[in-house]
Amino acid sequence: MIAVHAGAGYHSLENEDGYKRLMKHACKAAAESLAFNNCPLEAVTAAISILEDDPLTNAGNGSNLNFDGFAECDASVMAGDGTFGSIAAAGGIRNPCVAATRLALDSREPLSHGRVRPVMLAGDAARVWALRQGLEASDTAEGARQMHVTERARRQHHKYLNILSLSNSSDSARSQGADSDSNKKRRRICQNDKAIDTDLLNDTVGCCVITAGGQVASGVSSGGIAMKTSGRVGEAAIYGAGCWAQETENSSHAVAVSVTGVGERIMTHLVARECAMRILFNKVIPNTTARDSGGGGGVKKRKNGSDIDDPLNICTNYLKENNRSRPPTKRLRSVMCCRFYSTTTTWAPSCGINSSAL
Repeated sequence: MIAVHAGAGYHSLENEDGYKRLMKHACKAAAESLAFNNCPLEAVTAAISILEDDPLTNAGNGSNLNFDGFAECDASVMAGDGTFGSIAAAGGIRNPCVAATRLALDSREPLSHGRVRPVMLAGDAARVWALRQGLEASDTAEGARQMHVTERARRQHHKYLNILSLSNSSDSARSQGADSDSNKKRRRICQNDKAIDTDLLNDTVGCCVITAGGQVASGVSSGGIAMKTSGRVGEAAIYGAGCWAQETENSSHAVAVSVTGVGERIMTHLVARECAMRILFNKVIPNTTARDSGGGGGVKKRKNGSDIDDPLNICTNYLKENNRSRPPTKRLRSVMCCRFYSTTTTWAPSCGINSSAL
């Protein structure tokens, strides 16, 4: 099975057909990769690369810009045997997920003299490493600042800077007891640039793959939240937060998880790993989800005090609804943990897939 998602946030109806075509294309790329080498990690990379190359998504080309006006991308992949690789806050790499996969695969081979291979590289050093590996990347740090920056993202960044500037002016005027028309100006900016916000994308795109033989892999890629602080790293680069893939020792169970949402909420609880543990071992995890501190991810409560939208409850609730205390033998599940607001998801069988099926 192959499953892809296009990230949390508001996805407009006018772009719905575009998202569907894009995700079907990603599913097809993953299926073709599986047919060629039967490697779930390579299939995940093939799917996410398609999502990164399209400006519709907030990953790779078309990523949200940070406060300074350039794109810094996060990505990670994980295979069921524990192989992991990630790229953090890096610009200038055409496909961050490809670089993450190269790191993951390289980590399986030991270095001489007891040296330890990295599983994560960050910042411009990641771009330099990618170039040395023969991956598509900018030749210069200056060029890296402009890679992945689209005209739409640039206009959106300019709009947000104007709103922040007017907000600061308004606060200053109020502190001096003066009237200000900043609110009217902010509304005018929003109305004039309404087309820019057709989609309000918060975070990560991702993919999960389960082969017919029970091997699993997952991955995520993200441009992060718009106007983020330069150097900010989101859950897409953090081990156990953005994605997780695991196969049990006797190969009776396997799980692949890909998460999207507000990274600062997800990272503090390693959501991807926790969801996997619930599915694999029916593990009871104390409710520790952070309350809303602005920017999304608020918590709703049931009468018994548990969280309605708690992503850590999704897996357990699924099992309860299907009258199972734990996954049955040889049952393989793929979890798309898309907890924050709306998410667009497409899946397709990994066996016998063809363009007509998509």
